[in-house]
Amino acid sequence: MQHRPIRRLQPNDQALSEVLTLIRTSFAFMTGRIDPPSSMHQLTVQDLSDQAQASWILAMGDPVEACVVASPLPHALYLGKMAVGCNPAWPGRGAAVGGRLCGDCARNGA
Repeated sequence: MQHRPIRRLQPNDQALSEVLTLIRTSFAFMTGRIDPPSSMHQLTVQDLSDQAQASWILAMGDPVEACVVASPLPHALYLGKMAVGCNPAWPGRGAAVGGRLCGDCARNGA
């Protein structure tokens, strides 16, 4: 996989709308399959802005190709919503992105 920098989005970052679109696109196939329905249906850009203030929203690519909402805890990094765009050139992309995000966070404190 080509190296793509990871950046921490701020509460007013314009890329938050791209993150919302990526999350909705990535989890759309779950609609009607899980009960209760996914929380992504109620998720808004303002919600993501609030999460960027309280924890971390990390994004890869411009436009955003992968993202994760992460909350640093004293003993761990809690990964919340993680979404990776469908790009056939990225086999194993979810694991690779997750590993890179966690590794970069541990090294740099995002």
